[in-house]
Amino acid sequence: MGTHDRSKQPLPPPSEVLQEIHDKIPSGLLIFDGDGHIQTVNTATLGVLGYELADLVGRHITEVLPPDGAFKMAHLERLSESHASIRTKGTVRTRAGALVPVLLCASGLLDDEGEIKAVILSFLEIPQRSNVADELSHAQQLESVGKVTAGIAHEINTPVQFIGDSVTFLHDAFEDLNQLLGRYKELRDAAEAGPIDPALIAALKAAEEAMDIEFLEQEIPKSIKRTLEGVSRVAEMTQAVKEFTYPDQNEKVAVDLNAALRTTITVARNEYKYVADLETDLGDLPPVFCHIGHLNQIFLNLIVNAADAIAAIESDDPQKGHIRIHTRCEGPDVVISISDTGCGIPEEIRDRIFEPFFTTKRAGKGTGQGLAIVHSIVVDKHLGTFDVETELGHGTRFSIRLPVDGQTPVDKGRSA
Repeated sequence: MGTHDRSKQPLPPPSEVLQEIHDKIPSGLLIFDGDGHIQTVNTATLGVLGYELADLVGRHITEVLPPDGAFKMAHLERLSESHASIRTKGTVRTRAGALVPVLLCASGLLDDEGEIKAVILSFLEIPQRSNVADELSHAQQLESVGKVTAGIAHEINTPVQFIGDSVTFLHDAFEDLNQLLGRYKELRDAAEAGPIDPALIAALKAAEEAMDIEFLEQEIPKSIKRTLEGVSRVAEMTQAVKEFTYPDQNEKVAVDLNAALRTTITVARNEYKYVADLETDLGDLPPVFCHIGHLNQIFLNLIVNAADAIAAIESDDPQKGHIRIHTRCEGPDVVISISDTGCGIPEEIRDRIFEPFFTTKRAGKGTGQGLAIVHSIVVDKHLGTFDVETELGHGTRFSIRLPVDGQTPVDKGRSA
């Protein structure tokens, strides 16, 4: 079967792990194949559209997204670029036929040949009364959901393959060993009955040689170890996603920011692992009163920005770049810095980086609201400061200073 045919085969049903992750995400989430047929959706989607899961899976995406709307199947070609995504306003059609205004974000899952094997579509309802700041925040949340979900799919796929390959090997090895056990039982029964026929011993030795006992003795423990490591990796990723997507409380609550950073690093690994090594220097921090969902969104955004800045450097040097995350406590504040060895920010645009929708990235690589949202969440919602130090061609450091009590505005004279 050719590559093209393989890419068009239906995706396997989502595992219970992935489905649980999907259902933790508060925004709508649909996954459909390259032909547009819906493979799975999360609980939030069913709530908005008014379908039961069994009634929606298998339908064509155009039954949910009006063909004459902002999002069209023809747009999917843009998703074949690595890390590309599509973000737009649009509508989704409910089972009753009503059109619901939403913000849409689509990200592609590519096969080894770079062809689209699935599309992750996330959406948020646009409230009847919304402003630009709200829409920016919602768009940023959608972008985070798309990146997290696509990254999870990639990150879980590798250990699941390890587990599958190892279990297949163990299954075959058990079949061989089971046959050998049958030979041993024949030999035992013969020994109990009287003198042993030399032919039985010869047959046993031949069976041992045929299935290479020494090889099985070496490889079975390794295969068991790989399986356990794979299960541990999937469990780690699942726990990280549960913590990352935990819904915010209306009030600020005391949070371990170091633990939140570790969680985000785990979730974001697929975004940086090919271009950068990430190191942490996490100091002793007291619990910080904050909206952790918003801060998780910030941490993810800054790590992805750092990876993009490193990837933007055109160099023949095969060495990866570096991302460093450092935390420390300074009096009534905590400071989180995320630095990279990327391309830096040109001097002529540094005064514009906090403007909504301003971006230096090419089309499909970002909406431009990332730093605007980071600044708004840190300064307006958390009474902190957000500073940038950058040198063209050498990298950038973003520093966030937050009040530990969540109530006393940071003294700008202490700003990092």
